[in-house]
Amino acid sequence: MLLDDGDLDAAWREAIGRADDRQLQRLADLSRETRLVDALAVYLRLVGQLKEPTGDRVYERMARLLLDARACHRALGTEEEFTACLAALRTELKRRRKLMSILDRHGL
Repeated sequence: MLLDDGDLDAAWREAIGRADDRQLQRLADLSRETRLVDALAVYLRLVGQLKEPTGDRVYERMARLLLDARACHRALGTEEEFTACLAALRTELKRRRKLMSILDRHGL
């Protein structure tokens, strides 16, 4: 990817359909200030992928991604959308008590 050159726009163009999840998250993290919508889409997609696996490491990663998504929503002025998304996620996964505990601990 073109991250080494610091050209985030070119990196986004190149990443479409070719970058793995780790690369996309790194790109989202680096460009969150300038490409909020793109970064938010990456964070939410990655959260969606973490709905099936279980375990503390997965739940901690999900919480970190949700914190990033919340920061994007705040910057976009759409925090109520995040609140609704989080409520739906909590409802869907409510039987995972450890996940609920981790989300609570992170203020989610």
